[in-house]
Amino acid sequence: MITDEDAQSFLNEITSEEQRSSFYQERELDFSYDPPDIGRFRVNAYMQLGTIGIAFRWVRIEIPTLEKLGLPLICQDLALKRDGMIILTGPTVAGNQQHWQQCSGI
Repeated sequence: MITDEDAQSFLNEITSEEQRSSFYQERELDFSYDPPDIGRFRVNAYMQLGTIGIAFRWVRIEIPTLEKLGLPLICQDLALKRDGMIILTGPTVAGNQQHWQQCSGI
């Protein structure tokens, strides 16, 4: 079991002094964490019932192709438009970021 002291120690290891100051003032912090040879993570640290909670979400470094994502070619056309706005929605971990990375990287 991870204790509050363990979570606080881990948070101190993966954040800067500025980030920790913001965390203790706002009681939450969103940031990225890039440990070498492991990958990239989006992290949400928060206070809940007086203890620290930390949620990690792995972010793919390799961007899959439109075909691999199963997206229609119209997505490529939309991504290449000079003007306009594209709103990509869906639940967390539904692949929205991957879809956007593929479309914006064309």
